[in-house]
Amino acid sequence: MSVEPLHPEHRTPVANERNYQTQPLPALRNAHRPARPRGRYLAATLGGIALAGVLGVAVLYAAQPPALAADLIAPQVSVAGIQMAGLTRGEAEAALRARYGEFVRQPVLLRTADRAWQPTLEDLGVMVDFAGAVNAAHTANRVTPGILPLGGTPPELPVVELALAVSADETTLRAYVASIAADVDTAPIDATLELMADGVAATPAADGVRLDTEALVAQLRDAITRRVPIEAELPLLVLTPDLTDAGIAAAQSQAAALLIGPVELAANETRVSWDLATLAQLLVLTRIDGTDGDTMQVTIDRPAVVAQLTPLLPDLEQPGTLPRVAWNEGKLAITRAGEKGWAVDEVRAPDAIITALSNGSRAVVLPMKQIDPPVTAANLRQLGIDEVVSVGRSDFSGSAAYRITNIQAGMRLLDGILIPPGEEFSFNANVGSIDAARGFVEGSAIVDNRTQKEFGGGICQDSTTVFRAAFWAGLPITERYGHSFYISWYDRYGLGEDANGAGLDATIFTGGGPDLKFLNDTGAWMLMGAFSDPKSGLAQIILYGTKPDRQVSLTRRVYNEVPAPQAPVYAVDREQPRGRMRQSDTARGGRTIDVFRTVTVNGVAGAPERFRTIFRPWPNIFVVHPSDMGADGRPVFLSRPAPAPTVDPALPTVDPAAPAPLPTADPAAPAPVPGTEIVLPPPAQDAAPEPIPAPTPDPAAAPQP
Repeated sequence: MSVEPLHPEHRTPVANERNYQTQPLPALRNAHRPARPRGRYLAATLGGIALAGVLGVAVLYAAQPPALAADLIAPQVSVAGIQMAGLTRGEAEAALRARYGEFVRQPVLLRTADRAWQPTLEDLGVMVDFAGAVNAAHTANRVTPGILPLGGTPPELPVVELALAVSADETTLRAYVASIAADVDTAPIDATLELMADGVAATPAADGVRLDTEALVAQLRDAITRRVPIEAELPLLVLTPDLTDAGIAAAQSQAAALLIGPVELAANETRVSWDLATLAQLLVLTRIDGTDGDTMQVTIDRPAVVAQLTPLLPDLEQPGTLPRVAWNEGKLAITRAGEKGWAVDEVRAPDAIITALSNGSRAVVLPMKQIDPPVTAANLRQLGIDEVVSVGRSDFSGSAAYRITNIQAGMRLLDGILIPPGEEFSFNANVGSIDAARGFVEGSAIVDNRTQKEFGGGICQDSTTVFRAAFWAGLPITERYGHSFYISWYDRYGLGEDANGAGLDATIFTGGGPDLKFLNDTGAWMLMGAFSDPKSGLAQIILYGTKPDRQVSLTRRVYNEVPAPQAPVYAVDREQPRGRMRQSDTARGGRTIDVFRTVTVNGVAGAPERFRTIFRPWPNIFVVHPSDMGADGRPVFLSRPAPAPTVDPALPTVDPAAPAPLPTADPAAPAPVPGTEIVLPPPAQDAAPEPIPAPTPDPAAAPQP
């Protein structure tokens, strides 16, 4: 901070400057006793003449003019240049007050550009002694009568010049000056920079002001000494700030460039954006002291970069793939190693970010390093996969060759899957594309509300078996869809290992259609073992891991049974030979099935969970070539004799006009476990179950039967 006078000529020049403190009265010259009236000395004079005649040596005289009254000031006496001769005390004081009245009333007027101060003599601690000056004047030139030699003359009165005494209290004077300083003094304001969420904010510098107290005291002393009123500007000094606008200009420009927009971090295929608020937290403003003024510096703080980057590292990591593992009678073995992954190099990444930002880049490619797969032979035995958690079974005996092929292809893709603790398993994500490259063949699937040829027909046998394993493990089922029509293949083991029945099937369709998902909430890793045997028709999923203290039970309710539609449905298929009709679907009845699962954990039974399946009534469906379809929606050849229709060899031969009975359980299969199945007649209207429909698959998707 530097100091400069606001007004270089801040003092009013004063001629004949004198000390403003109390002036001592000058020594009286030829002081005499007070004069006496002439008349009173007449007899004494005559007596004195006689005595002088007798003695001949002296004459009695009086030096005081005989006309001077006792209360009048003697001749030749002045106070501060004002003649006092012949004035009474009152007249003399009045003359002095008239002469110095303006000084007494308003001794000082001080100004700034927008303010004024008018102190009184009392404010300044000043006292003018008019009475003392008058008393001194009245005493001056008062002489005592004396004796002159015969023939002598009285001596002439001297000229007496008296000063008007003015006194000032230094403490009071400086206290008043200090009070003005408190009003006008302002500190200089340094320029500032602030990093905001939307950019940089600068506050300009401002000069300060300080009263030059010693100069003002000198001005006031001068006015008091001269006893004349003064009007003057306050002597102010300009205080310049240490950090000026120029001192922050470079830092402001640099910070604005760094905060011009968001920055994108790229880690392989992953992108993360840092907004301006985040970038502002990375910058540090540092003040640099300088002999010619301070400056501001902007730097990118590496610890702050690390603090912002560290929480993102898990999201930027590509952990690689999990291996496939075989149970191997409890001796886990990796059958296919997982692929290595990638992670951000946390040592080099902060410097890469700082370099990119310093160069003005808004995109940062983070350095990566390769990492091992999450599971290797080194940590395989530490996953907690020690026992069987649950088993899911289904039966596919009697299936066509295409269906057996697809079931086995799906089971190969499911076998050996590891499920980390807390992770959600997705059937579609783990099986992947259902195509020839992955071992699937075309088979019957529901497309456009009828059974058609599609890759992967029969894959729902696998999803149903996985669903049952998760069901009996008590795992949370997060997504599941039942089939839209009844399929007898899913009855066996449908209610448990020794109980048959419908209601626990699961349809899927890869590519955005229905999926099967469940959550591994056991707290340990799980291993999925998949098995299918074409000879016995058994499909089996075993979940290995650490079995929690859970018991699972179920009850079932069957209602809203509807007979199969009697009227057949006809559809067109360009691949169907002209003049021939083929049956693609067999009629079957509809029903609603609610399965309630109760999971008991550590002896405490949870609330029953409902799994609802709604089987729609399904008609006999026949397909013909488009040219054979009549305007009434029936094949034109039905009105004339035509060759007998061909039937899909995978389907039983059914009379198109005959109604199909409701499906029944396989008589050779074991009976349901007592107490687990409740078959009720259709409920009354007022007792109907709450309308919670099962999820409806995407009409464009094709669930696999």
